[in-house]
Amino acid sequence: MPTVYSIHTGDRKGGGKPSVLFGELVADFGLRGDRHAGRDPLRQVSLFAEEVRRNLEEQGYRVPADSLSANILTLDLQLDDLPLGTVLRLGEAEIELTEKRNPCRSITRIDYHLPRLLVGCCGQMARVIRGGLIRPGDPIEILTTANQSILDLAIG
Repeated sequence: MPTVYSIHTGDRKGGGKPSVLFGELVADFGLRGDRHAGRDPLRQVSLFAEEVRRNLEEQGYRVPADSLSANILTLDLQLDDLPLGTVLRLGEAEIELTEKRNPCRSITRIDYHLPRLLVGCCGQMARVIRGGLIRPGDPIEILTTANQSILDLAIG
């Protein structure tokens, strides 16, 4: 069963995102306490697959979870294969996938080879459509992969 592996929040630019015991996802805002929350309505929360992180470590890269600039690490979810517009329930909250993540500058601080290794498997961005608490170990449920989403409405 897909689960929330870990939750990360950071309040300073370049300060990393340490893990927390729980997080509060706020509708139309993001992860409370994270510096990216409330800035972009389609990029409120970032997700990354724990399996990808482990794969990088198996290849010899030291990739601490708090250095990935991701808010939520998932486990046993084919995160990068899910279409945009997919709605997920994590704990008490619901999010909609809005954008594929691209490797960012923070990745090059770990190793300059990582951006090319992460193309196509760097996770996704999401917006919070129903707020609530999330904790490591919470199940992740795919609620819908409906074609009609906020992205469809925005594109027209």
